[in-house]
Amino acid sequence: MILGVLSSFLLPKSSYPQDQRPATFGCFDAPRTDLRQKPPLEFSVLETPQAIKDWQQRPVINSLGFNDSKYGWSQIRFYRWHVDAGHGFRGAADYSDRLALAIRLSSPKEDKWYELQNPKEFQFEDLLYIQPLAKESDSSAAEAGQESEKQAQLQKLDEMSSWLKIEPASPDASLPVFILRFSYHNSGANAEGTIDTQLLLDLRSGKPEIAASAQCIDWEGGGACGAPDATNASRNEVKCEWDSTVADFKCTMVSGFGGEFPLRSAQRDFYLISDLPTPAEWRKGSALDVAALAVRLQKNPQPNLTKSMVSYAGPTTLVGQYADLLPQNQAFLFASPGAGNMLNSHLSLVSLPVDGKPSVQSVEKWDIGGATKEEEDAPLAFTPVLENDAYKIVSLEDRPGFHAVQITMTSPKSNDSHNPIHVVYWIGMESVGGRIVANAVRLASEAQAYYGCNQWLDDASAYSLQRKPRLAEATIGVQPRERTMLEESDSEAKPSCLWTGSLHWKPGAGFRVHKLTQDCNADRRAISIADDGTISSKSFPSAARQPE
Repeated sequence: MILGVLSSFLLPKSSYPQDQRPATFGCFDAPRTDLRQKPPLEFSVLETPQAIKDWQQRPVINSLGFNDSKYGWSQIRFYRWHVDAGHGFRGAADYSDRLALAIRLSSPKEDKWYELQNPKEFQFEDLLYIQPLAKESDSSAAEAGQESEKQAQLQKLDEMSSWLKIEPASPDASLPVFILRFSYHNSGANAEGTIDTQLLLDLRSGKPEIAASAQCIDWEGGGACGAPDATNASRNEVKCEWDSTVADFKCTMVSGFGGEFPLRSAQRDFYLISDLPTPAEWRKGSALDVAALAVRLQKNPQPNLTKSMVSYAGPTTLVGQYADLLPQNQAFLFASPGAGNMLNSHLSLVSLPVDGKPSVQSVEKWDIGGATKEEEDAPLAFTPVLENDAYKIVSLEDRPGFHAVQITMTSPKSNDSHNPIHVVYWIGMESVGGRIVANAVRLASEAQAYYGCNQWLDDASAYSLQRKPRLAEATIGVQPRERTMLEESDSEAKPSCLWTGSLHWKPGAGFRVHKLTQDCNADRRAISIADDGTISSKSFPSAARQPE
């Protein structure tokens, strides 16, 4: 028996009803989204007569009225089914099938058949896992009335109507672009969740292509470590709405800004199918990069400028401008939000010759407590648009061919808006053999970083600083980063000791510190940093100290 189920919402029409909004793609409410543009899902040409005959026994829905001269066909038939997932997903109390789909494109002259292939790589197989869609509650069903009864009749004719929804992606239903929506349930040790999958099917090339996939993941539980780790881990939120002016989805994705447990967020504004950037509001007047910003400031100096928006860098502050580091050259030092698990600044130095192309170097940084990686690589194409750091800049030392500054970053990344977080850097720039040696030390911090298993630990920081007048040199007292539970339980781990040292600039190399004394019995100190970078501290007995 051939089941031909005609679904009225797939019939072409000039526009959506007035009370129906254009289609959306992505996850507006899910805690996490996995978005893939051009996912590894492909269709193969179906030519075997027996295979075509088998597919014709499956439930089908039709969509008519497409431009034959434009696409090579005027009718689409979707044959849908579910098959055993084989070696795929098996949850503790779940069973998932895999979506099977064949598409028949018909014209007065010929039919063309295509079949969706299972992903070649195992890690992508869950893109096709499918279970019956969640049923409405009794109260919802009662309110639905005749609509519920109509749906029940439809399910008797077409089993797949309760497994898979196919919707037009565009208000212009003559465009052969569709969204396939289905879901499955997953569970594991101390955790479970529902994964709602969306596939964007584009047939405008004349053949079926999966242009994008989105998996909306609502995951709960995870035990003593898994649950807080999941809460603090980097996550994506994606919102896409159809833009008829370009016949594409206009998307905004918000994600963690680098690292496994990032403290900052960033966003990407793009068209889903073309992958071109969208004209987002924040882009108006922004610079393409820090080199373009330096050129702009050279041509049009703005003494009172505090921040400028820069694509991929975010709100960017001009720290200093120097004319004597290289001959016939202006050097611009910029600070912008840094990516990673630690709250940090990204420091850029732009060299702008009188006649030539600007060059950009990232200022090398190191942490006073020896953190292996203070800054992570920024995710490609993301901009930390909403970060709102402020900077207080103090000159430390200025002489021909050498400049050093202290910058104090004030960040609102705090649960208490009246007590923002401060991070202090010393930055040096020296002219050496026709190049600029630039180096910075993360000297003091009030911030914490997440180290897993619900552990928020204080950064390493100077707790005292005695600077030599008009020189980039100081005697400092340093408190190491708080240790994790694993480090505390390791009997062979080195003790966490407060120490003092001499901080200075080593010519041709950068800032260096020479340790003078250490005290492994001293209590930890509660560190406070003012907006101008002044550091103070008081003893915080370890017995009373508890991680926040």
